[in-house]
Amino acid sequence: MELKIKHDGSTWRVLGKGVERDGKTFCHLASTTMGRWQRNGFYPTQINDWVPNEVLAIAEHYTDRANSGQAALTAHR
Repeated sequence: MELKIKHDGSTWRVLGKGVERDGKTFCHLASTTMGRWQRNGFYPTQINDWVPNEVLAIAEHYTDRANSGQAALTAHR
C-alpha cells in the first residue's frame, strides 16, 4: 500500500513511518515531483518530517477504499 500525502504544498510518498508523538508521526517522505535525473534514472527529493496523524489517517482511508474497489468515481464536466 503506497500512501501519498500533501505536505508543505507538495505531494509526497510515505516511504516509512517512525515514532508517534504529540499527535504527529515522524515520516520518511519522497517527492512525487521534485528530484534530479542521473545516469540510471530519476532520484526523488527525500525528507524526514513530522506529519499530523489526521493526514496519515485520511490518506490510509482513501488508499484502502481505492484498493478495495469501493472508490467513488467523480464525473468532470
